[in-house]
Amino acid sequence: MVAADDIALEDQPLLKNALANWRAGRGSRKLTCVSCKLLFAGDDARAGGYLFAMPLNIDGLVSTSVFCDRCWRELPPADIEREATRVLRQLLPGGRFLDARP
Repeated sequence: MVAADDIALEDQPLLKNALANWRAGRGSRKLTCVSCKLLFAGDDARAGGYLFAMPLNIDGLVSTSVFCDRCWRELPPADIEREATRVLRQLLPGGRFLDARP
């Protein structure tokens, strides 16, 4: 998970490209906040945090899920973690998840 305003995203080409792909889909796909289901259809819906998921055995594949700004700011960390785990379980039922942070 990465805060939307984290400038370190600029230094990570794989995540930067995944984010660009997510943003490009705002007009053509139904993109929602993973927690409150706010629709990211207009300019008024702002991202607060990104959840990136990458399988270990497929290079270059990144799933991008987004928390709206309100949920990212107002939900307790445990709730954000629970929602992130729910999303990851949908992507890989029964999977094991590794924290990418050192």
